Amino acid sequence: MLKLRIEFAGSVAKDPAAGVANEDVYLVDETRQRFCVADGAGESYSPALWAKMLSERWINYDGERASEQLTESVAEFTRQCNPESLSWSQIASFNRGTFTTLLGVRLRGDFLHSVAIGDSLLAISQPCGEVKVFPYDDAESFDACPELLSTMPDANRIFTRKSIGRRSRRWKLVRGSRVILMTDAIGRWLLERRANSEARDTLQGFRKESELTEFVLQGRSKGELRTDDCTLIHLIAD
Repeated sequence: MLKLRIEFAGSVAKDPAAGVANEDVYLVDETRQRFCVADGAGESYSPALWAKMLSERWINYDGERASEQLTESVAEFTRQCNPESLSWSQIASFNRGTFTTLLGVRLRGDFLHSVAIGDSLLAISQPCGEVKVFPYDDAESFDACPELLSTMPDANRIFTRKSIGRRSRRWKLVRGSRVILMTDAIGRWLLERRANSEARDTLQGFRKESELTEFVLQGRSKGELRTDDCTLIHLIAD
């Protein structure tokens, strides 16, 4: 039976030198073969907390319906933020809602199952040379406003069981298959290069977070990479 092994997992904040909070979150669980990245929307209140909570829900998913998971997550987010303790400006931000993307994968048998809500990108490279990307096929797709998971229940009504199914895919993996999860800035960089072998080799070559940091900073200085939090997980099937 195949197992996904972590080759690399790391993240770089949009401005690491200034100590600005990283609103991306990634979580991995090799034992349960569940992995995810989430990108909290920077304009919202405490986006990293919301991204972390939904990532934990994905990693610890116990079969409960997605709508119930979201309802419980919203209630827990409100408890943790404690609105009564917030300033008027914080309350205004809180009341506008908090938003995040979520890209999660799990391996069951030889099949990789994924769900993608928002604009984080999944790339699968097979030993035969075949490459699949999901949910976007081209860089221009990143120009549209992505669908996001929200702390505002009305904003989540589009995420029915049926619609979650449309945002889900599965692929058969073989030994040597490579799986990369990445947030939007890196995803766009990859698709601008049509996910060619040189670009994939670059992303598959990281072994230290300092190497990802160097790639991100150089990409920004050349205008090739948008200034944003950048997160990447690289997995290989053994």
